[in-house]
Amino acid sequence: MGGPGFAAIAAAMLTAQSNAEAGSCAISYGADEAIAALIRDKGFSFDTYDRLCPALRQHGLELVIVGGKGVMEERAYGWATLSARRVATHARSDINFNSITLYQATDEPAAADALYESINGSADGIADDMAELVQSIEQEEARLRAAFSAEGGRRER
Repeated sequence: MGGPGFAAIAAAMLTAQSNAEAGSCAISYGADEAIAALIRDKGFSFDTYDRLCPALRQHGLELVIVGGKGVMEERAYGWATLSARRVATHARSDINFNSITLYQATDEPAAADALYESINGSADGIADDMAELVQSIEQEEARLRAAFSAEGGRRER
């Protein structure tokens, strides 16, 4: 199935799934390989980690991390958008936590630092909105159950 480039394309599309641990609690997350490598190297570093990690585990959730970095004119930048999804169902919250960081530097290491700061800045706000986040995921799961049960009733013969 597929040509010689299929394996390379499939590998590039895979999402890195990993855990970042601080103390005895590990936050599970999904991210592209560049972000996963950054977190593997540095871990998470935000004030609400000790509240967020057990709350994610209690509800069976993992973080979904999307972000980017670069250098533009005379600034390095990094941005991140974090959300959460239920590990068992992959139902994802429609609530996002966003952060953008700018540095007065023009090199790639500064851009990587800006991305790292943005990831942690976005993560820091999640613990305070956990109830709303869980409710959003439960609503998505209810929509999915309704859609699949409606599909189950319609069968072509």
